[in-house]
Amino acid sequence: MATEAAKAPVLNGPEDWHDWLDYLKDLSRAKRVWNFVDPDLPDVPDLVEPEIPSPTSVKQGVTTVTDLNDAEKASLGIL
Repeated sequence: MATEAAKAPVLNGPEDWHDWLDYLKDLSRAKRVWNFVDPDLPDVPDLVEPEIPSPTSVKQGVTTVTDLNDAEKASLGIL
């Protein structure tokens, strides 16, 4: 049986801050972004936009997806 997902606490006053921060920490750690939102860090690491994979990422010299075989298309899909 599936368990119910945790709901974010509602901030009604200062007494809710610790519950809300704990929830935020758990969620952001699960999404692997805590090191970008941690209020205790003096410097936040720069965000680097990822490169969008192209057919060339799988096979050199290829310009379109239609030039890839099924295995290479699957690899591109994974990327």
